[in-house]
Amino acid sequence: MESVGSLPVANVQALAAASDGLNEVPPRYLRPEAEADPVARVGDSLEVPVIDMSRLLQPELSRDESAKLNLACEQWGFFQVRSLLVTHQAKQILGRNLSRAHS
Repeated sequence: MESVGSLPVANVQALAAASDGLNEVPPRYLRPEAEADPVARVGDSLEVPVIDMSRLLQPELSRDESAKLNLACEQWGFFQVRSLLVTHQAKQILGRNLSRAHS
């Protein structure tokens, strides 16, 4: 793969000397990623996601709780487990979701 260099542009000192009171940043120096969404916005919940392991075992609730678990893994990387009894089946479901989130 061939390396591509940057376009030749005047350095900051030359730009300042030639600008005679530049009031705006030249477009070539603007970086759109600087306008990206912040990590947390005002009003966003900063509560750690809570996953109810017992809901993963209930056929009518497992799809929603599994989606919630997947989202917690993707967006947070961790979550709080709610349930005193974690069965072998729940551990298997958790393992599958964690593997899927990190693959």
